[in-house]
Amino acid sequence: MGIEQVIEDWDSVKKRFEAWWQFEIYDRPLLSVTAPRRGIPPTGDTILTEQEIVAQWTDVDFMIRRGS
Repeated sequence: MGIEQVIEDWDSVKKRFEAWWQFEIYDRPLLSVTAPRRGIPPTGDTILTEQEIVAQWTDVDFMIRRGS
């Protein structure tokens, strides 16, 4: 199933992405929310400790190291 079938207003979403790449706003900003859920194992390459979870949102040096 493609994203077109999941998102009802895919044409508007595409316009928001195109505007974002042009450093503009179509009708509202793009937004991505991530949060750990209790009882659900994290996905991805690395499992973060509780201290690292806090640091990833509050420590600029951690963000730089993680991004490089």
